[in-house]
Amino acid sequence: MWQDFFKEGKDDMGMFRRRFGSGVALMKVSQLQEKIEGWEGPDLNTTCSELLLEGTLGVAKEGSRRAHKSDRYVFLLDGLCVCTKRKRGSDGFRLKEMVSMRKVKLIDIEEAEDMKFAFQLSPPDQPGTVFFANSKPDKNEWLAALTHLLTRSTFERILDSKLSEEESMIPVLRPSPDVYRFAEEDSDETIMFDDVKDNTQGQGQLIKAGTIHKLVERLTYHEYADPAFVRTFLMTYRSFCKPSELLNLLMQRHQIPNPIDLDDSDVRRDPLKMKAYKRFKTNYVSPIQLRVLNVIRHWIEFHFYDFVNDPALLAVLKQFVDSVKTKSMQKLVASIQRAFQKKEEEAAPSEQLVFDKHPEPTLWFIAKPNATDEFNFLTLHPVEIARQLTLLQSEYFRAIHPSELVDASWMKEERKESSSPNLLKLNRFETKVSNWITKEIVYTENFEERVALVSRLIDIMEVLKDLNNFAGMFVVNAAFESSAVYRLKSTLGAVPAKKLIIFEEMKVISSSENNFSKYKERLRNINPPCVPFLGMYMSWIVFIKDGNENKIVGKPENFINFKKRRKLADVLHEIQQYQNTPYCIKSESNIRKWIVDQDPTGDMTTNQWEEQAFEQSRIIEPKDQPPKKVPRKYKFDLRPPQDKPGAWNTLGFVKNKRSHPSIPSFQEEGGASPSGDQEIPSSPTTGSPTPLEDSTRTRSVSTPNLHDPPPIPRRPINRNSSTMLPNVEENEDPFVPSPPCPSLPPKPPRDVPPRPPRTDRAPPPIPARTEPPAPPLPPRQR
Repeated sequence: MWQDFFKEGKDDMGMFRRRFGSGVALMKVSQLQEKIEGWEGPDLNTTCSELLLEGTLGVAKEGSRRAHKSDRYVFLLDGLCVCTKRKRGSDGFRLKEMVSMRKVKLIDIEEAEDMKFAFQLSPPDQPGTVFFANSKPDKNEWLAALTHLLTRSTFERILDSKLSEEESMIPVLRPSPDVYRFAEEDSDETIMFDDVKDNTQGQGQLIKAGTIHKLVERLTYHEYADPAFVRTFLMTYRSFCKPSELLNLLMQRHQIPNPIDLDDSDVRRDPLKMKAYKRFKTNYVSPIQLRVLNVIRHWIEFHFYDFVNDPALLAVLKQFVDSVKTKSMQKLVASIQRAFQKKEEEAAPSEQLVFDKHPEPTLWFIAKPNATDEFNFLTLHPVEIARQLTLLQSEYFRAIHPSELVDASWMKEERKESSSPNLLKLNRFETKVSNWITKEIVYTENFEERVALVSRLIDIMEVLKDLNNFAGMFVVNAAFESSAVYRLKSTLGAVPAKKLIIFEEMKVISSSENNFSKYKERLRNINPPCVPFLGMYMSWIVFIKDGNENKIVGKPENFINFKKRRKLADVLHEIQQYQNTPYCIKSESNIRKWIVDQDPTGDMTTNQWEEQAFEQSRIIEPKDQPPKKVPRKYKFDLRPPQDKPGAWNTLGFVKNKRSHPSIPSFQEEGGASPSGDQEIPSSPTTGSPTPLEDSTRTRSVSTPNLHDPPPIPRRPINRNSSTMLPNVEENEDPFVPSPPCPSLPPKPPRDVPPRPPRTDRAPPPIPARTEPPAPPLPPRQR
């Protein structure tokens, strides 16, 4: 203990007691520069710390004789040799030459008639300078000073090593554990460290478990800072400590009592004890108090919701910060106060996000902006539905705090509403959207409209994938995986084959097989903004919670398993990295309200809703029977927008891509209706054109995006073909031919002779079969 050190007394601390007046020397160097006129280069006090010798010398270049010397007044410093000339009528000097003393070589020139009392300074790779003293004693004085200067670095290293060794023998004073709980020595009963030697997340050892006082001590440790431990602690502390308790512990940690009585005259007369007290203030008190304030700043910047929910706690914290009057900590106090102000401004309802570019304009299809009664999946643009759904899910997701996920609080019925309000909002919203999609499918009784709806939902899923809205993909896929929709084999079988390929790709990403391996692979290859599927992280948190005990076997009850909290923090940190980047999407209030106001289940329980949806599914597609024939509800064209979803810059940040080659329109993938209902020619399951003719058509419904790739050349339309789209007048051209791709020259027309038209489409008659008559039988012989 440090008390025993001072009781024994140390007689071998003589070198430590020696002190040098370095401050006076630096003051002399600064005053010297003010007297030198024409000074160039950095200030003297930045390169030199001591003036060793000054006097008059003759100066000449290397190889010159005494007759060619110039009288100079020379200042020898520990970093430079400055040669000046006195100014007449004043005590100032004019700068003439400078010689750097770094790696300089000292040469004693032999006595000669024209080289008396001379010596030379030769810097490396530069011509040397010869100095002439006035007498032999004068020369010896300069040589002694130069020799001491050039060899002083070796002696100073030895001296500094000895001083450091002696200073390390003085222990850092600590208050008594009886009055300061955080000064208790480390022991197996207070803290445990992990066996991992290399801590890549921080500078100190990885803490496996410990008491609350030891954890707070390491949170604000005086020897080193550990930012990773601070992040992990503040993210997970609510599982073993309340915010008010943590604030009280931090305030107690900040109030450090003195270990010795400064009023004692014996203490004041003992320089060793006073030095130890100075080290206590510098190496123990200041680091701890600074790190307490730094933890508070981090708490405010990243977990301010603890104070928003508890105004009394916020008032106590502000009072404590205002009470810090230490001069060295005022910058940090000002930073905390700015953080207070910033968070209060962010909480104001006038907060708006500012992006580096304007969001894309709203896309409209059949339904008009104010005709909210006409809104449905077939009348709204699939890209805009996906955008507004993504914007809603992103807002719910970014509002979730780490405290709502710690310790699986959403599973505790008695307090989940207060512990995880934003998480429950997101879960309930996604469940409602999934049930809504299920209801829209099973209550669309007309077969062709139902096929069109399913195809439109697949388009929406693909846009959600391009928007990195994986949560939305899982929501739509959950509706398709429900028992009421999964059994609709005829409906899914009538969806175009290429669209089904896309749907299978979406299902693979949304699958939970192999611990969401395909989804995690996709997630690693994207950049935010993103709305991840939160269910995967929630399952990980439950697994960590149930697979790791809160306490350590064989340790006291107040021992906290912090290794478990570190695993939780890794999951929470991955979630947080996707919450920092918002979407650059224009909010469309009417579509958002249409999505939010959907209430498919009403007052029904989950089981009642599932039974009702399944029964409706059996009505529209009875088992082992063709789908039920029901007249169409909508009279408009069921084809989707011809501008493919993949061609739109849906994020505002993502790169534009060519439209996905496997996203066909209904017209190009059409087929016969299984029910045989052909009375509506404009349905997606009738009137299929040849793929060669219509697979590259583009409808001119809107101005193309300036960032879109150049269109693909298309073949001309044969108006006499039977594959023309229905409901088109004879002189009306529904398609606008696109210019050829600018990167490739247009191909010349092929010189192919026209095929002669068939005059008779009926097959030729089959001639009657003629056979020769059978020969007569020979007469019967008796």
